Amino acid sequence: LGKSFCDVQFTQLCKDPMAVVRGIYRHFDKKLSPEAERQMETYLKNNKRFKHGKPLVDLEGTFGVTERDMKLNAFVDYTKAFVMQKQQQQPTSPGALGDEGESAVKG
Repeated sequence: LGKSFCDVQFTQLCKDPMAVVRGIYRHFDKKLSPEAERQMETYLKNNKRFKHGKPLVDLEGTFGVTERDMKLNAFVDYTKAFVMQKQQQQPTSPGALGDEGESAVKG
């Protein structure tokens, strides 16, 4: 998929969203304007995670699967195809997009 796909680690997105956004822009060779970055920073400041409480999801009742099923089976093909390759190819560094690929952004 090359440059048309950018792997983003959800934990890194939660920890440092602007670093992830900058990494996405770099990946797609796009310029993040100071104004756009300022607006994103303002949004993040005013909209903290879980601002309205943590969402409650009943995986088994709603989807018929357990959390263990999700962890073991849901992303097996994705993990084999993209995450493991990426881990072998690139060492991670602070501010990197991450190497677990818990979510993805397409460009």
